[in-house]
Amino acid sequence: MKSYVEIEPADLVQFITRISINVLNINLNESATIQVLCYSESNEILMTYCFELVDEYFLWTTDEWLYEYCLNKYGFVKKQN
Repeated sequence: MKSYVEIEPADLVQFITRISINVLNINLNESATIQVLCYSESNEILMTYCFELVDEYFLWTTDEWLYEYCLNKYGFVKKQN
């Protein structure tokens, strides 16, 4: 017996309600590897992004800058309290 069954494409709607940003690696004065974890309201990981921060590396001076950079990169909008 097969462990899965092929189906026709179906819509699946999931909502990302928060993100976590992790710095996985830093090459001083060169680049950084950044991971963005996307969570649902029930705290499930829905998606993971990973990218190299190279050209903009020298613009990164605060955590807030990195948050804003990641939000813009992936089209997320920060929730207003």
